[in-house]
Amino acid sequence: MIALTPTLHKSRIRPPFAERLTAVLWSVPLLFVSASLGAWDSAPLPLAAVLERMEQTRETLQDVQFVYEGWIEPGSLAQKKVAGRVSARRPHYLRIVQRLPERQEIVSDGKKVWIYSPSLRQQLVGDWKAWLRHTHLPLPLLTWMETLSQQERAGRYEIHEGGYENHLYRLIYHAVHPEDASFTMWISEDTFLPIRGRMDTVNVTDVSIRDLQTNQGLETSLFDPSVPEGIAVISVAL
Repeated sequence: MIALTPTLHKSRIRPPFAERLTAVLWSVPLLFVSASLGAWDSAPLPLAAVLERMEQTRETLQDVQFVYEGWIEPGSLAQKKVAGRVSARRPHYLRIVQRLPERQEIVSDGKKVWIYSPSLRQQLVGDWKAWLRHTHLPLPLLTWMETLSQQERAGRYEIHEGGYENHLYRLIYHAVHPEDASFTMWISEDTFLPIRGRMDTVNVTDVSIRDLQTNQGLETSLFDPSVPEGIAVISVAL
């Protein structure tokens, strides 16, 4: 008579309950450590470190282009949409093509400003610094390549932390002098460049920045203030 010995398949043998429980208990601390490390990696930086990273990034920029969209609330009047495109190149070249609330083109070389209004068929020419003192355009939100520089903000703004949410740093720039305007910027944790800005002055303005391109080798011809024939060019004391 042949005795049959049962064959044991190792793949089907389950470890004792105590061993399975030990394996589960060991995995819990490991999961906790992994989650903790992930949270630590995304922890916000202190204000000084954020400003340092912003300055390092800004120093690498030779030119920028971006689209801005948002709204403006002029005093007690109804809210209006604002939209346009900004091109800027070092040292002081600037071109703003505004689509809303009305078509307008603003060009500057840092010394003079040219303001072209197609609906009026005229272009005003004046001193850039004088125009800055009177314009209601939220320039700090649009010319941030210079506005946010360490040199520009020194002695002009006190900067405060406004919070950190959704990988964005909210920085509040409080103007020291009455001729400057206070504003708030939301800075991307990924690029340390702004993606949103807000100003509360005579007008309340809130704009978002998209399609940001940097160091594209913008030619100076882009900042040519020439206008079509038949447009009245008027020199003014702004």
